[in-house]
Amino acid sequence: MTDSAKQSNSTGSRTRRWTIATAFFAVFVFASAFSIAAAQIALGLSLLMFLASSGWRVWLTFPLPVKRVLTAAGLYIGWLGISSLVNDRPLESLDTMREEWLFLIIPLGVALMTRPGRREFFSNVLAAAILLLSIFAVAQHFTGAYWFSDHGLHTARGSYRLAGFFSHPLTFGNYLAAATLFLAGLMVHLWRELPPRRHLLYLAAVAVGLAAMVLCNSRGPMAAVVVGLVALGLTLRRAWYAVAGALIILLLFAVISPNVAGRFGELLRKDLRTDNPAGRVFIWSTSLDLIGDNPVFGVGPGNFSEEYALRLPTDAPPRDRMGHAHSDFLNIAAVAGLPGLLLYLVVWVVVLRSLWRAWCNKDIPLAARRLSLAAIIGSVTFLASSLTEAVFADEEVRELLMFIWAAGLSAWATLPDRRTES
Repeated sequence: MTDSAKQSNSTGSRTRRWTIATAFFAVFVFASAFSIAAAQIALGLSLLMFLASSGWRVWLTFPLPVKRVLTAAGLYIGWLGISSLVNDRPLESLDTMREEWLFLIIPLGVALMTRPGRREFFSNVLAAAILLLSIFAVAQHFTGAYWFSDHGLHTARGSYRLAGFFSHPLTFGNYLAAATLFLAGLMVHLWRELPPRRHLLYLAAVAVGLAAMVLCNSRGPMAAVVVGLVALGLTLRRAWYAVAGALIILLLFAVISPNVAGRFGELLRKDLRTDNPAGRVFIWSTSLDLIGDNPVFGVGPGNFSEEYALRLPTDAPPRDRMGHAHSDFLNIAAVAGLPGLLLYLVVWVVVLRSLWRAWCNKDIPLAARRLSLAAIIGSVTFLASSLTEAVFADEEVRELLMFIWAAGLSAWATLPDRRTES
């Protein structure tokens, strides 16, 4: 076999592996709405096929903004590792860090989305998944169907708290909120560039997704949707449109589920009581005490529950022993100390700065820039959820966020000569 034939075969094999990696990544994006196991198996296979096609070389050619994000993520993971090693249960803590591999979605997604049409393809896959998930969720509101689960749905004043295919209604709500607002940003900002069939797909996914959010009966995700709609309105310079839309959603919820709306007020009053172990104020103040006792290295990944329980009365029931601080920021500070929280904030600042600069960079094609803007909207929605819930610790929602970041950051890879801001 001649050298040219060998080179041709090698190129063909590499192309096939890229294609297989793309197919598995698409399965990951779709399955993230239905099964964490299927999604992460597909993600792992995509990563293996990508590496087998010499994908690591592509990572060396990433634009500077993408490298900055990966560097910030690496520093954050490194500090988690240090925090794991200095506590009393280092092996257990290191084992808990396994979920940090989800950061690999960013470089894998950016690399795969550098090829023509891939950003649109993966966005379409997510839109189809959200449409199916939302249709099932709306049906779930009326039927109470809860497939693949050995227990029924949670209820609130006689109404179901929707959970889709997820194990908990908050996981479902936070996932759907971020995904729906990301797709809403895409739909609105890319409307003129979208072909008619994609108009229908995105419009249906967003409309049914928002309908499911009205019916989800969970406070945090619904509040995050309102914040996301306001962010969408600000990007359109028509903030009052978004505010009106948010008010309509809240009004529909009050009309459809008046009993649940009243329950939300009761829950808020309970949350504000300092003597209620299940209230947010009590959980946050106890978490702050924990942080104050471990300000540098924290208690280590996987150790929050045990350390939190030590600060409760000895006769406290198991339900009062929280597994996290019900806020991403407090939870990370408790687990990894104040330096860990600082590095986590750095990751967010670097990501949002890179996405915003991609939107402002006139050398990037307009469609790619608008994808970055949609990623900002999805990220802001996620952040709103993070204030009152440890969403970043929830793998199903975090893997969605990593995909959203990868999609937005892939805009930098569209620069013709890979020029970038310093």
